[in-house]
Amino acid sequence: MEGITFGESSRKMIEAAILTAKGNEVFFRGFLSDDKVIDVEVLARGNEFSVPAILNDLEPGDVVIHNHPSGRLTPSTADINVASRLGADGIGFVIVDNSCRDSYTVVEPKRAEVLQSIPLEEVRNVLDDGGVISKFLPQYEKRDEQLIMAEKVAQGFNSGKNVIVEAGTGTGKSLAYLIPSILWAVKNKKRVVVSTNTINLQEQIILKDIPFLKRTLDVNFKGVLVKGRSNYLCKTKLDKLQGDLFEETDDDLTEIKKIREWAFATTDGSKSDLGFKPKGKNWEQICSEADLCTKAQCSHFRDCFFFAARRESATADILVVNHHLLFADLALKSKGMEGGVLPGYHGIVLDEGHNVEDVATTYFGASINRFLLLKQLRRIYQTKKKGKQVGTLKEVLNKTQTHKMIPITVKKSLEERINALIPQLAQLVDATNEFFTFIENWIIEGEKKNKLRITKEVSQSVDYMPIRKITKGYIKKASEFTKGLNDLLDEVENLPATVFSHLLTSAVELNAMNRRVEGIISTLESILLSQSDGEVRWIELNSSSRGKNVSLCLAPLDVSAELNENVFQKYETVVLTSATIATNQNFSYIKKRLGLSRQSEKLEECILPSPFDYKRQVMLCVPMDIPLPNSNEFLAENTELILKAILQTDGSAFVLFTSFKMLNDVFYKLKDQLESKGITALKQGQRQRHQLLETFKNDVNSVLFATASFWEGVDVQGKSLSNVILVKLPFSVPDEPIVQSRQELIEKEGGNPFMEYTVPQAILRFKQGFGRLIRSREDKGIVVCTDKRILTKHYGNMFIRSLPKCTTVSGSSEEVMSKINKFMN
Repeated sequence: MEGITFGESSRKMIEAAILTAKGNEVFFRGFLSDDKVIDVEVLARGNEFSVPAILNDLEPGDVVIHNHPSGRLTPSTADINVASRLGADGIGFVIVDNSCRDSYTVVEPKRAEVLQSIPLEEVRNVLDDGGVISKFLPQYEKRDEQLIMAEKVAQGFNSGKNVIVEAGTGTGKSLAYLIPSILWAVKNKKRVVVSTNTINLQEQIILKDIPFLKRTLDVNFKGVLVKGRSNYLCKTKLDKLQGDLFEETDDDLTEIKKIREWAFATTDGSKSDLGFKPKGKNWEQICSEADLCTKAQCSHFRDCFFFAARRESATADILVVNHHLLFADLALKSKGMEGGVLPGYHGIVLDEGHNVEDVATTYFGASINRFLLLKQLRRIYQTKKKGKQVGTLKEVLNKTQTHKMIPITVKKSLEERINALIPQLAQLVDATNEFFTFIENWIIEGEKKNKLRITKEVSQSVDYMPIRKITKGYIKKASEFTKGLNDLLDEVENLPATVFSHLLTSAVELNAMNRRVEGIISTLESILLSQSDGEVRWIELNSSSRGKNVSLCLAPLDVSAELNENVFQKYETVVLTSATIATNQNFSYIKKRLGLSRQSEKLEECILPSPFDYKRQVMLCVPMDIPLPNSNEFLAENTELILKAILQTDGSAFVLFTSFKMLNDVFYKLKDQLESKGITALKQGQRQRHQLLETFKNDVNSVLFATASFWEGVDVQGKSLSNVILVKLPFSVPDEPIVQSRQELIEKEGGNPFMEYTVPQAILRFKQGFGRLIRSREDKGIVVCTDKRILTKHYGNMFIRSLPKCTTVSGSSEEVMSKINKFMN
C-alpha cells in the first residue's frame, strides 16, 4: 500500500482538533500500526498559512501530520525542507485537508524491521564437541569459555543489547564474536564492523580467522579489511608528480622511481603492498586525500585504488577496521554526514576495548606544532633549491597564463592576486617560525615544566599575557592570508565552466590547503585563547632531531557522553571485549569511562577466566626487602634484583618499565654484566619494534628492556619468554595534563580520584603486562613485581584480585630467588 492511511478514530481526532483551531493549520504527531495512523497528538497550532514545526522527541517510525486549509495538498518549499530533515531520521511527513479525508504522503516513515534471531543451537553446532570446527580440526578441544562468550554475543544480537565481555588469554575471543556476528549479519542482511587497536590482531582476523571460517561455516559471507584513505596511492597525484616536488636527493628520486614502477604493477595500490617502507614526505605527495579528491570528475575515478577498495567493502558482511578509522567514521556520522568513511553498519565489535577511551580522547582532541603548519603552507607555495618555485599557487598561475580562453584582463587580475599572496605567504612562514620560537623560549626561560597545562588561572595571569598578545597578532596575520586565498578562489570559481574544469584539480587542492590552515588556526585559538570546562589544554615541549619542538594540545576531559550517544545507543548491538577490561572483578570503571553505565538496561556483562592453568603455569613473585619506588635507594637495589631475576631464567625475559629514564639507567648498568654471561641485552628504541621482537624470539637467551607499547599487544610463545619483570605498578604520571584534569573533575563531583581513576587505570595496564607471559597451554614462567605496594597497600589487593588465580610468593629477595629456582626447575 502506498502512502499513509488513517483509522476512523484518528481521522475524527484530527478533524476535531482543526475545528477547535478555527480551521487554521495544526501540527500533529501520528502513531502508526501497519501503515495506518491509529492515534495522534497535537504539537502546535498556527494560522491559515503556516504552523510551527515542533520536532522535539520524534522517533523513527513516527509520522508528522499537518493540514492545508486551502485543500491543496501540494507541499510548499518549507514543507519539503522540514520533510527532508525528518525523512533522514526515519520520520514520515503527511499533509491532509481539514476533514482528513484526503491526504498526501510526502515522506514515508521508516518501517520497523523485524530482525531474525540466531538460534543458539547454530552457535553450539559450530563450537561444541563434534561440531563443525571439530570436523576440520582432528585435535580440536571445545573451550567452555569460548562457547559461553559466543552465546553471550549471539544473545546480544538477538535482543538488541550491548555486551561487555572480559575473556582471559586463550579463550579464543575472535572466533567467539566472529561466528555470531557472521550468522547475524548474513541472516539479517546487515553489516557488522569488527574494530581492533593493533595491526597484529587485524592481520590474525583477516588472514587466519575469516579464511578459516569461510572453509568451515556453511554460510556464504564476505569479510574485508578496510584501510584508511591515506594508505592508498592516488594516480592523479602520481601523474603530475615531478622530481622538483621533493628535496633533490638521490635517495628521494630513487624511491619515487620505485614507487612509479610499483604503481603500474600493483592491483591493490595500498602502501602495505609496496614491499618497502617509503619516507613519509614522499608518500604524502602521492597518497589519496579526501579533501583533494574530485571523485567522479577525476580521470582515474574508474580505476582508482581507493574507490575500488570502498566498492569492495560495500559488498561485505564483516568490515575489519582499526579504532582510529572507526572513530573517524563515527565523528562524521555524528555531524549528519551519512556517507562517513565506511559503508553503513548496524553492529560493532570493539576488540582490545581497554584502548577505546584513549583512542577516542586522541581522536576528539588536537595537537598542533610548527612542522604541521609549515608543511601545509609550503604545499601552497615555496621556493626550493636553485630558485625553483613549486606549490599549488604556482600551478594555478601557470595554468591560467597558458589557457587560451581566459581573457587577458582576467589573467592579469589573477596574476596580480597571486603575486600579492606569494610575499604574504613568505611573511606568514616567517611569522609561524617566530610564533613557535617565542613560545619555546617562554617555556624554557620561564623554567616551566615540559608540559604546561593552560588552566583558567594560567591563562589570566600576567605571565601569560605575552602569549595572548603574540597569538592574537599571529591569528590576525594568518586570517588575512586565508581571506586573500578565499578571494582568489572566488575569482577562479567564477570563470566559465570550460575554463574552470582546466583548473579544477588545482582549485580543489588550493581550497583544501586553505581549509586546513583555517582549521589549524581555529584550533590554535581554542587552545591558547579560550577556556571550556569540558576540555584540557596544554603546551608540550619535546626534543627531536630537529631540536626543540613545541606542541599545542587539546583533549576532551570526558568522552563518555559522546560514546554513549554515537556508539552504544545508536547501533543495534555493540560488543566490547578484551582480556583486560575488568578491575577488581567488575566493570564499574570501564562502564563509567565509556558511558555504558548510562544504559544498564541495555547491557549484558560477563567475565570469563582463561582456560589456561595459571596455578600450574605461573608464579607471581614479590620481593619484600626492596625499598618503595619513591625511595632514593630504589633504583640501585632494584637494579641488582632485576639482574638476579634475569639470571634465574638465563634471559628469556621482558623487563617492563613505566619510564624511559629508569629503563635507560637500568639497561646501561646491566648490559655488560648480562652479555658477559651470554645473555643478549636488547633495548626498546635500538631498532624497529618488530625487528626487536624477532631478535628476541629467535634468541632464547635474550632479555628485552622496554616500556610503553610493549606492555600490551606482544605475543611471544614458548621458551623465548619465561620471565616478565614489572618494575613498578604502572600508575599514570600525576602531573600529566589529561590525568590531572580528570582527577580534578572526579574530585569536583565528590568522588575519590585515586580509587576511581588512578588505581583502576593502573590495574588494567598491570594486567596487560602480566598477560605477556602465558600465551599457550605449554608456556610456563614467572612474573616478578619489584613494587611491594602490591602487597603492602590497601589497594594492592585490587591488583591481585584482578589477575588470573596463580601461585603467589613473597619474602626476602633471597627467598624469592630460591622459590623461582625451584619452580622453574
